[in-house]
Amino acid sequence: MLPSTLKPTFIVPEKATQHSQILTALKKVESVEVKSSTGYDGERVYVVEAHEYSSSTSRILTAAETLPEHNRVAARVERVYSSFDDFRTNVYFSARNAHYLELCDFCQNVCDEVGSGRNKPGSVLKLLGSDRKTTQTLTKFLNVMLEIAKCAAETNGCRGENKVCFLVHEFLFKQ
Repeated sequence: MLPSTLKPTFIVPEKATQHSQILTALKKVESVEVKSSTGYDGERVYVVEAHEYSSSTSRILTAAETLPEHNRVAARVERVYSSFDDFRTNVYFSARNAHYLELCDFCQNVCDEVGSGRNKPGSVLKLLGSDRKTTQTLTKFLNVMLEIAKCAAETNGCRGENKVCFLVHEFLFKQ
């Protein structure tokens, strides 16, 4: 007897490479949300939540969008502000140093977004931005990085693709 509801699942071969396992985990994440909080020592910390796609049991199509807060939280990690800046720097140099002369399209996209994107963490945002503006900017930055990482090739990617996907996965899932 078949179950009454079917849920979409990602199937990964048992002997999948680390890169394809990381990419599969990233593709399960619909969005990232950053919330501001105060740590135990009174320092400002940012809670990073990775929301998975919701698995609806209804067969009725609707035009209503599901909000990230209604989706299941796949991971929740706490970060201090400087870790966002370190993450941005590591991602940039991983993509930049992956090629000797000319960057591939993926690495060029990463460098363009991290280097000149509007939503990037930095010292000016930390000093002059309100708490609400800071969390909005960090949320937008991480969602852009997630979307870029999801575009990486399953196989035959350059070192930059592999490293950037690894860094995004580590930042979202590892404490």
